[in-house]
Amino acid sequence: ATHPPQVVRHKLAMGAMAVLLILYFFAIFAEFISPYDPRIYDRNKLFCPPQQLHFFDEQGNFYLRPFVYEAVLTINRETLSEDYFIDKSSKKFLYFFVRGSPYKLWGLFKNDIHLFGLREGKAFLLGTDGLGRDMVSRIIYGGRVSLSIGLVGVAISS
Repeated sequence: ATHPPQVVRHKLAMGAMAVLLILYFFAIFAEFISPYDPRIYDRNKLFCPPQQLHFFDEQGNFYLRPFVYEAVLTINRETLSEDYFIDKSSKKFLYFFVRGSPYKLWGLFKNDIHLFGLREGKAFLLGTDGLGRDMVSRIIYGGRVSLSIGLVGVAISS
């Protein structure tokens, strides 16, 4: 009688393997999954704070489609510092399979459809860096490097 490998019976190992498979899926399809090109910057959104997803507006109305409020850069006249003001009168709804910056999936297939995003404008779910680049996109693309280093390490050790 054949028994399943010991790793299959270990719940923690199976959970870790599921997480790794999801991360590798994100790395393989990074161009499609990331909402924006991680190299494109927006000078008007330097250090933009994360924009929270909402399902309820200020009046308590429920929306099936998630939305973000527009983050508007303002200058504090007393301190001359730049701060972001959340404009709650401007809802921007997130959509699946939106057109965005063009890319080549795996360097072969031209496309401009992204998994999610706004039809107009940009939503920075984890904010932006000092150059105004989207952090979600940069993390997804950065995962490629980290995960490939792990694969190279395993290949060398075996």
